[in-house]
Amino acid sequence: MGDLSSETMFKEAVDRAAADIAKYGWHIVAVQDDDMVSPGFLYTVGLWETYQHPELLLYAPQWDPSPMAGNITSIVGRIAGGESFVAGSRYPGPFRSFSGAFRRVDPAHYGEHFGVAGAYYQSFDFPALQLFWPDRNDKFPWEAGFESVPAQPLLDQ
Repeated sequence: MGDLSSETMFKEAVDRAAADIAKYGWHIVAVQDDDMVSPGFLYTVGLWETYQHPELLLYAPQWDPSPMAGNITSIVGRIAGGESFVAGSRYPGPFRSFSGAFRRVDPAHYGEHFGVAGAYYQSFDFPALQLFWPDRNDKFPWEAGFESVPAQPLLDQ
């Protein structure tokens, strides 16, 4: 038997997402590390339904991902304005003077990373992109010369 409070909290999270999607067209979920050790992450719910754009996922450099919410909000504003982001491309602006890059999220990672989205859509049948921030030399984790920074796991594999 599952923990009723966890089930209730999850249902409330899905209900909040549905309310935000009805009102704003999308919702953001912040997942932080309870042990305050591993990096947290953010993801969207509703972009696929509202804009036919893949959902977005962004890892933070610290356990609390909420300071990175503005980066996602900025990208969603661009999507709402008609811009589309695709895997394998680099884009100016997501991180102030630094570019951002997107890679496809392999569906094998959806269960661990998109719980509220899966419940909202009643399946994991939606595309998702992971947004990456660069190191101080504007290099990304898959590029030669990348300087190790806090974990941004490569979820495209």
